[in-house]
Amino acid sequence: MRAQERCYGERESFLYFALLSTIYEFGIEAFFEQPSIQDLFVTPIVGSWAGGYFMKWRDQTRSRITRTGATRSRDKALLVATDPLGSLNGWIDRKMGWETDLAVYPFVIQMPEPDSGASLRRLPGPFPADDTVIGLRARLTF
Repeated sequence: MRAQERCYGERESFLYFALLSTIYEFGIEAFFEQPSIQDLFVTPIVGSWAGGYFMKWRDQTRSRITRTGATRSRDKALLVATDPLGSLNGWIDRKMGWETDLAVYPFVIQMPEPDSGASLRRLPGPFPADDTVIGLRARLTF
């Protein structure tokens, strides 16, 4: 849901979720138990499906709130239940008077062959001219 709210498509959202899930499984949770096949395959697939399902509920609820201008208690409960961390983050921001935005975008750059005549500014670092560069771009505004 986090990726879809940042305007990623279905494929990119799945990859985003699978990457974060894998990082969690081999990071924090690996201190407590060894990652299993279920953790690496079932969790991203079922989690992406459930996130897409919840996203439809969230979009319908937001559309109704925008259309009517009224927020019911069950609307708030649904929004919190389907994205508890995002809701907590928004609540803290409002209480502190902060307006923050964090955006993380993956990117892929295919470096041209040296003799192709393509003009692309060389990236600093140990990247040969025919390599693919994969990375993340982050922007935090407050």
